[in-house]
Amino acid sequence: MTTGLTTGLTAVDGGSYARTAEDIRHQLYTQITAGALRPGERLGAEREMAQAYGVSRSMIRQALDALERSGNVRRLPAGRRNVRQRAEDRA
Repeated sequence: MTTGLTTGLTAVDGGSYARTAEDIRHQLYTQITAGALRPGERLGAEREMAQAYGVSRSMIRQALDALERSGNVRRLPAGRRNVRQRAEDRA
């Protein structure tokens, strides 16, 4: 499955950038709040996301867990995750 994930990160000096789970969480959060990832949209499988970001599945899992704790992502059966509706839209 292909999602609207944007993965490019470049260091300020133009060199390579070592991604962290927080970088990935922030990037996904920005895409959610900007509407690039819409409420109800299914996120890709951890393996696909890890490959797209060039990181381990563990790092993707950490980022998604943080988004889940903040209420931006919801875990579904079979390990699937999707974007949650914003709190102000649920009210």
